[in-house]
Amino acid sequence: MVGDSIGMITMPFLIVMFYTQDKSIFNSNVIAFSWTLFVVGIQLYMYCSLLQNVNERRENINFGLYSCDWTWLDIEIKKLILLAMRINNSNNLKMNVTFTKFIDLPMFASIIRSSYSVTSVLINSNIHKINK
Repeated sequence: MVGDSIGMITMPFLIVMFYTQDKSIFNSNVIAFSWTLFVVGIQLYMYCSLLQNVNERRENINFGLYSCDWTWLDIEIKKLILLAMRINNSNNLKMNVTFTKFIDLPMFASIIRSSYSVTSVLINSNIHKINK
């Protein structure tokens, strides 16, 4: 995941650097780095989408258990439903980056925004090398 994020930062910078050297988009390095950027982006999207889907499905289990008509059931069944809800919540296995950030689609969007910002700074700081 970290490698994908670093790839999302370095690949656009390398594409711009190789493009400005040859002034051609059909340069083999530009094509290779563009393809790598595409694959890394798809892979990162799949990670974030899959883990968000898993987290949502896990949360929907408790909602489904609570939404069933449990008030009219026997005490044994009520205890089993409560036990199932506790077990589902006891292993709160959300994939975290930090204590407050989860791996989900908003994180994918923030990685894209951050990589664009860092790439822009890298290009602007090396603009004198590019213009030569």
